[in-house]
Amino acid sequence: MVHPVLDEAVALDRTSDNYRFSAAVAEFGMLLRDSSFKDTA
Repeated sequence: MVHPVLDEAVALDRTSDNYRFSAAVAEFGMLLRDSSFKDTA
């Protein structure tokens, strides 16, 4: 069975509080580890 997952951009202000919190935690972890994926965080 194959089910494609489509990429739909959603503005950050239209996401849930839980999503924004988890994104902030992930970004903070990248900053702590000086990840090459942190971009301009």
